[in-house]
Amino acid sequence: MTSWWRKTSRYLSSHSNFFVITGGLVGGAYLVSQYAISKFQQIQEKLVNDKNAKENLRRRFAQNQEDCTFTVLALLPTLGDQLFSKHNVEELTESLRSQAAPPVAAPPPVEHFDSGTSIDPQEEQPKPSDSTSEALQSSVPETTPATTAPSSEQQSTPAEPTDADAPSPQLNPLAKSFVPGNFGAPSSSEIAPATSEIDSSPVPEATHQAAETVVANGTGSETAVSSKESPTPQTFAEVAAKPAEPVQQAEQAPKDALVPTQPKNSHLDAQEQRNKILADRQAKLRLWNDLKLTSFTRTITSLYCVVLLTLQTHIQLNLIGRFAYLASVEALARESDDAANSHSASLSHLSPGLDHDTERLYLTFSWWFLHQGWDQLSDRVSIAIEKAFSPLSVKAQLSMADLRALLNDARYLIEHDAPAAHQSVEQPTWKRSNFMDILFPNSIEDEVDVLVGAGALDADTAHLALATNHKLRALLDETKDIIESQDFVTILALCIDRVFETFFDSLNPTFGIQKTGKLDSTIQIEPLSALESRFQEITEEMQHGKRVRLASLFPLVSRQSQMAIRGVPNEYIEALADSKELRAFSAVLYAAWSSL
Repeated sequence: MTSWWRKTSRYLSSHSNFFVITGGLVGGAYLVSQYAISKFQQIQEKLVNDKNAKENLRRRFAQNQEDCTFTVLALLPTLGDQLFSKHNVEELTESLRSQAAPPVAAPPPVEHFDSGTSIDPQEEQPKPSDSTSEALQSSVPETTPATTAPSSEQQSTPAEPTDADAPSPQLNPLAKSFVPGNFGAPSSSEIAPATSEIDSSPVPEATHQAAETVVANGTGSETAVSSKESPTPQTFAEVAAKPAEPVQQAEQAPKDALVPTQPKNSHLDAQEQRNKILADRQAKLRLWNDLKLTSFTRTITSLYCVVLLTLQTHIQLNLIGRFAYLASVEALARESDDAANSHSASLSHLSPGLDHDTERLYLTFSWWFLHQGWDQLSDRVSIAIEKAFSPLSVKAQLSMADLRALLNDARYLIEHDAPAAHQSVEQPTWKRSNFMDILFPNSIEDEVDVLVGAGALDADTAHLALATNHKLRALLDETKDIIESQDFVTILALCIDRVFETFFDSLNPTFGIQKTGKLDSTIQIEPLSALESRFQEITEEMQHGKRVRLASLFPLVSRQSQMAIRGVPNEYIEALADSKELRAFSAVLYAAWSSL
């Protein structure tokens, strides 16, 4: 027993250094492993927390952008009702459709007589018969065609002769004058040319009316003279034997039957008709010009309203979403005791977020653009469109390049503020506008009007809220600073370019250009020969599309305003939602931490 213990002690004493070193190494390795494991756990936990935080931030940001899109779609109908009421293209279109065309050359109506004969509707003016048949009209109706007076539409045409040019009131202005004592019977060679000249020569309208009165009523002077001189019916042979009597009756009849003031009254009626036609044409031309300006004004205003409302909504909701996210982070940190103890100092400066009343009052300021700002924008667009499109006729032929140039000129006037009066006239400075006065009110009085007009507060409470609610004032000031920044001006220009490209893409098929940039297959140029099929000249039509009449673009342009405001799905809203620049701008606003 003793020897065993001694041997063991002697062995340990001789190998003490080995055991000490081995124990130290093992203990140190254990401690190091435990330390490493704890560090790895901390790193893993940190990575998980960071991943959850980023996922939470990404999810909240994505949800916030979707809320912006749905909010814009919900606010657009309110804006569209006012816009379509001010620029009522449909009413102008109905006015043009309901306006009757002026009666230029309408055929006279067909009149039926007791004898059953009628006038051919293709005849423009009635042709009287020769003098012999006029004298025998009451006794021999079978030898004379029925005649009618020109309709009122023919009397109102601009081609009607004036009072100075009207011939003397006689039935046959080309007939020979009656000479007393000349009772010789005319030869057949003299009667035939006179008859052909009578048929081919135009007869004054007053004469036609008198002839119609004689034929229709049967009380003309011709019948009276005929019945007085010859109480018994005469045959054609007897009249041919005495040709002077019909000639005398033909000259005497218009003297007794026609009123001298008839050509003058006809001229006055014709002048009134001409003035009415001219007034109708001028009114129709004004309607076309109004339709031209109103169509483009409403559509361009719609595009700008979509862009400005989208940017305004993104600014407001991203500022509110930022504080909602910070409040959620603080709530999650407080739930964990360890996180609350370790980060209590770092979280002490965080704001608890915005209260519900402050958010409601801040969002109420979008009322300004929806009810006041869009009207100012519309007037601004109307002036620019009038300057750009007024010189153009509605029948002008335009290509896509021409339309782009015209709208670019209008855009420059809309997006730039005119130089101030005190600036040098030689070098005027056109500064790009940020539309501050259109998006938000600039004065305290206007801010009070917004809160009162929207029904959020009354006048006294609105003044008190703006003076005492520091968070609301800080939000309004930050919003105005964002709008006045260069980043906002850049994003505004990019968004406007994007919606205008969408607008031009919708018009490309009209010009024969596909949306991909290639021309439509309908525009083809055949090669001159098989050898020249590889080489074709690029014409202007192949490069820029075909030319179309400006008036044909009005329905297409007006339809785009409907698509921009009420379209489902809305191509313009989707184009802005897919904009990387707008998402980056929203991310900057969402991640710009500040304390209120």
